[in-house]
Amino acid sequence: MKKRTLFLTAGVALVLAGCFVPSVNPLYTEKDLVYDPALVGTWGEPKDDERYTFSRAGEKAYTWTVTEKDGSSEFDARLLQLGEHRFLDALLVRMKGEWKGAGFGRVAMVARPAHIFFKVELTNATLRLGGLHPEWLGKLLKEQPALIAHEWVKEPDGGDEPRVLLTASTAELQKFMLKYVGNTNVFAKGEPLPRLEGAAVKP
Repeated sequence: MKKRTLFLTAGVALVLAGCFVPSVNPLYTEKDLVYDPALVGTWGEPKDDERYTFSRAGEKAYTWTVTEKDGSSEFDARLLQLGEHRFLDALLVRMKGEWKGAGFGRVAMVARPAHIFFKVELTNATLRLGGLHPEWLGKLLKEQPALIAHEWVKEPDGGDEPRVLLTASTAELQKFMLKYVGNTNVFAKGEPLPRLEGAAVKP
């Protein structure tokens, strides 16, 4: 795939383990969406500043608000089921405050609204979100550039090394995810976050 220098203009936050891969297209169609009330609530480590709050925003939709000491990001989020696996598709809709370039606050910019994907492990007590790992995907696509449609883009503060922007269709994205979801290197393994607020759902 031809490399393209793309100066980034709309924010997408780095999540949990600091890893994400932006995508032009969503990971879901309407038939793939599920709603799990157990996701609603606030998650995070009590000793840390970051909080991850999910609220219901429709029949099968969530508003995901990420807050930290210096600001917040709000995402339009969808939970979806592909085979035996659940994923979260998040699209940034607004940002507030100032970020200092560290942790959750380090913000990458893309030229149009971009979807970011996470593998979801959810119980009443804990939430684990694993972002698609950019280093693993970048290495794979350098070796097999025809594997899935993508472009190489540069961040303004990202140095000389470009990163992957997925341009594949939703169907192609789903096929790719299901092919590689069992590979332990594909998704960053964040720590499970305890529930801080919100009623747990009865079994």
